[in-house]
Amino acid sequence: MAHKAPRLRSDIFAKFRGLNESFFEDIANLAKVSRTQRNALLQGIQPVLAAATEMERRLAQDALVTRMGGDKKLALKAIAIILYLYIQWESSYDTAKGVFSDLRDIGAVKGTGEHAEFMKAVLEMIDRQSPERRRKRTESAAIPDLLGIETMIDFRAVLKHPFSWSTQQAKTYKPEVEGLVAVLVMKLSLSGKSHSVVLQCDMDTLCRLREQLAAAEKEVAAASRYVRKRC
Repeated sequence: MAHKAPRLRSDIFAKFRGLNESFFEDIANLAKVSRTQRNALLQGIQPVLAAATEMERRLAQDALVTRMGGDKKLALKAIAIILYLYIQWESSYDTAKGVFSDLRDIGAVKGTGEHAEFMKAVLEMIDRQSPERRRKRTESAAIPDLLGIETMIDFRAVLKHPFSWSTQQAKTYKPEVEGLVAVLVMKLSLSGKSHSVVLQCDMDTLCRLREQLAAAEKEVAAASRYVRKRC
């Protein structure tokens, strides 16, 4: 069954023609969370919301479930509905007051008891992050955002006489290894459709990269100071 929501004030709901029954059940389940669990949830949800990768989010979520205690299934559902609201939230248009009014109008939140007050606290917590989310969205607009880096060391065999198909045959080829070289392999995790890029570099390139990044850090800091003085 879908619930109709007339005269919606917030963009978070305006994009939907109707809301599934499970949405209302998940909102209602927040009323079953104890006061102690609610406090732990509000205090510890930030790492879940701020996670850059799915793995980071899972680890943060597991830590929060442990911190909340009590019914694990209920805790996971509470985290999931808050994460859903956070992801769907349009930071340029939605406000805590507008979203709460919509929740009241569509019957997802009723009365003025602890459940309603907790929902207000959740929405205000999400709303407070809107300026930072707008800033990050501007930073990552149009170009994929770097989410993280994974590295590993790869050892390559140095062949004295590498195979040449124009002058040799595989059945008579006898490769001779004369040493090993270490190569750094980097996997850059990116946002959007690009997902990831895998690169490699030697020690000399790594040293130049380190110097370049150290210089870039100073340049970004200088630019930020310049903006703060003039804004």
